[in-house]
Amino acid sequence: MSPIRKFRTANEALNLTGKTALIVGGTQGIGKAVAIQLATLGASVSVAGRNETAGANAVNELNACAPAAAQGRLPFSFHKVDVSLVSDIKRFVGEVLPQYESTGLNYLFLTAGHPPNGERTETAEGVEHQFAVQCLSRFTIAELLVPVLKRAQGGARVIDVMQPGAAKSIDLDDLEIKNGPYSFMSVNFRDSAYNDIVSKAFASRHSSDSIAFHHIYPGIVATNATKNMPWYLRYPTRVLLPVISIKPEVCAEVLVYAATAAEFATGGRLLNDSLEDVKSTDFMSDSANWDKVWNYSTKRAGLD
Repeated sequence: MSPIRKFRTANEALNLTGKTALIVGGTQGIGKAVAIQLATLGASVSVAGRNETAGANAVNELNACAPAAAQGRLPFSFHKVDVSLVSDIKRFVGEVLPQYESTGLNYLFLTAGHPPNGERTETAEGVEHQFAVQCLSRFTIAELLVPVLKRAQGGARVIDVMQPGAAKSIDLDDLEIKNGPYSFMSVNFRDSAYNDIVSKAFASRHSSDSIAFHHIYPGIVATNATKNMPWYLRYPTRVLLPVISIKPEVCAEVLVYAATAAEFATGGRLLNDSLEDVKSTDFMSDSANWDKVWNYSTKRAGLD
């Protein structure tokens, strides 16, 4: 049986009534497909993103695909957030925490973001923009939601969707690439390595809270994320994407399985699009490097 058939068969048997999910980046693409899959299986789903119109449309779709017996009863919601700004992330988390006080949060999916364009800019808060979106936001959201993640009956899972295993090592003294060469590849390697390290560090620090944190490669998925790429990659990608890509709905089968299957209930794993472990270097497994990234991130996010 192919991996995707295995995942789809297992997912079809799920009943997620009573489970809660939050998908950051859930108004389009991969995140939206995951949200719809979870709602179809009976979960209570909230999506977050920048676009209110897209958010409202997503909620309408969630209501339409919910099981007939649950329509009108399941709380589906949209929350606006700009993940490039730590201040807005904190406002957003403060907004959503109360809705999970009694139930806990079972599934947190982090899908917001885009490939680097190779041009270094900073946010209004002075953080390198790509680092803010692809790295710091994911760390900050997950860490601030720990109080409700650890309340989830049966444990919780954080599914970080990006690209594990792309880099062997990075300069931990220059995470925002102020001094080294700034390019599509250097940023891509940094984003990958940062999320590799955070997945392992988070799972280790919160193992007693029964929270797993997995960094998963979604495969080549047909979304509009490539529009942010440098021009020399953007145009070839547009030509090839229809031929080599999978639909977001197929990717969602993989991610929902990772969030619900017993084999992924613990730890911090780096997984490919077949949910096979990606080889990790000694650099990524070094707890001293975990601490260095963790300390930098907590300071940059104002959580220290």
